[in-house]
Amino acid sequence: MSTVPAPIELEPTKAQRRHDLDALRAFAMLLGIALHASMSFIPGLPWPVQDTQQAGWFMVLFLAIHGFRMPLFFLVSGFFTALLWQRRGPGGLIRNRTLRILVPCLLGLVTVVPAISVLPALATGRSLVVSAADDGSLIGAIRFGDAAAVRARLDEGAEIEAPDPAIQARPLSWAALRGDLDIARLLLERGADLKGLNEDLSTPLHAAAFTARPDLVRLFLEKGADPGVRGKDGSRPLEAARADWELVKGIADYIHIPVGDREEFERRRAEVIRILEPVSPGSAAVASTETPRATGPFMGVLDAYEAAMGSERLAYKLGGQRFHLVKSSVFAHLWFLWFLCWLAPLFVLFMAVATTIGLPRPSRRLVVSPANLLWLIPLTFVPQYFMGIKYPLLGPDTAEGLVLPPHLLLYYGIFFGFGALYYFTGDPEDRLGRNWRVSLPVALLVLIPAGIATMAGSRPLTALIQAAYVWLMCFGLLGLFRKIHPEENRAVRYLSDSSYWLYLTHLAVVMTAQVLVQGWSLPATLKFGIVFAGTVAPLLLAYQLLVRHTWIGWLLNGTRHRPAPAPEAEAPAATASA
Repeated sequence: MSTVPAPIELEPTKAQRRHDLDALRAFAMLLGIALHASMSFIPGLPWPVQDTQQAGWFMVLFLAIHGFRMPLFFLVSGFFTALLWQRRGPGGLIRNRTLRILVPCLLGLVTVVPAISVLPALATGRSLVVSAADDGSLIGAIRFGDAAAVRARLDEGAEIEAPDPAIQARPLSWAALRGDLDIARLLLERGADLKGLNEDLSTPLHAAAFTARPDLVRLFLEKGADPGVRGKDGSRPLEAARADWELVKGIADYIHIPVGDREEFERRRAEVIRILEPVSPGSAAVASTETPRATGPFMGVLDAYEAAMGSERLAYKLGGQRFHLVKSSVFAHLWFLWFLCWLAPLFVLFMAVATTIGLPRPSRRLVVSPANLLWLIPLTFVPQYFMGIKYPLLGPDTAEGLVLPPHLLLYYGIFFGFGALYYFTGDPEDRLGRNWRVSLPVALLVLIPAGIATMAGSRPLTALIQAAYVWLMCFGLLGLFRKIHPEENRAVRYLSDSSYWLYLTHLAVVMTAQVLVQGWSLPATLKFGIVFAGTVAPLLLAYQLLVRHTWIGWLLNGTRHRPAPAPEAEAPAATASA
């Protein structure tokens, strides 16, 4: 006689705490700090701080972590969301998520996110954000196109080669970025070095090519600029001229310079390339080194989707600045909270429908046995196919904007939904991830190299490899943590409680530490360790002294009671044992 799977029930129930998942959630948070701490040591990676000591292995570390960390976090979040739903009901879940997720997200927008630019400036004297106002400097006048002010500030003794404190670009490069021919000529007349290097080893010719300024490219070449000089990332001016539009637009918005609309920019870019190709040494080789993107079927659909996500119809002028609903950064590293603010009510809506129609629980075997890969990998393949349309990358895209890209919402929704499904089906025999001794080595030693090798090649193949990688890592780590941490451990529980605070506040501290060690003559690996430890240690101290037993700790984690003092009668024994 066949049995019908039991329907999902709404009645709140007690559930045994999963200490392994608490620890795993903390692990995912700490990996995020490690990932950001590594970024200044990765050659060629766009990051506000570029360390003088870099190493290529950090890129492998970055890709390995990025490829699974946030999907794992959303999987665990889905599990605990389902637990809350069954314990407290839909109303209790929404109240909890509002208090623990939405409120910290909104508070973070006015505290944590501004601190990313303010704290490094206070600690080091160097801002990581380019001001939108004229600060009275030579570069300030250049950025506003005020030739008279440029001349006056030069007459007053302004240093013509002094870089700005944010991106460390020299005045002539700023004139090139802005496309101001008259100011560039004035600077050259006053002795500006056409071959002077910026912090990233780029030249004014790189800057003019990058923002598609054909008149300035001609001027610099006439004055003796070298079209074969390479920047820190190995690119020459011709390669800079081939940079993707979204990259150019994003950097232009960040440093507050006009580049025109896309049609105008592409026209200027084509002219710059026509000028540079005949004079660039090995121009065919230069063209071949441009970062390719993975190709495959439905590329027209992908291009149309990417164009829709970056459409100027989604852009507005706010306070004189361009704001794009999808592309402009709003939440910085707090973007995951914004996703959870949407996934939690969507989960409640789904469960309301499921309980109304009596949707049965899926078979436990479909969720916890290795057969789950037969449906999870194809399901994840679909949104993964839309990742890295412009910039090949192992792992998911990033999204810090106000409007969530549909493919990313679907992608993280799959992991969130699987976590909830895992909770509802249960796993009393600990079958999920049982083969972690096999899945983790296969993921790290086979799929990571394969993913890196194919991420700029066949799109179907790389999407399949990356979908397999993320699930093997998730299941492998679930099994590993179930093995090593099945019971409560006070130290691990403390770290789990503090990890939310650590991750919310870490980025400003990471960047400050990166700026402080930037010029040290130490190995990159040692400096990375200093940045990581120099971030976690003070934030843990702040958590204990300023957060854990205050309203902030209550907001993030609920009430955490202080240890009760020992009874007076036991005081002598305690002293003796000490």
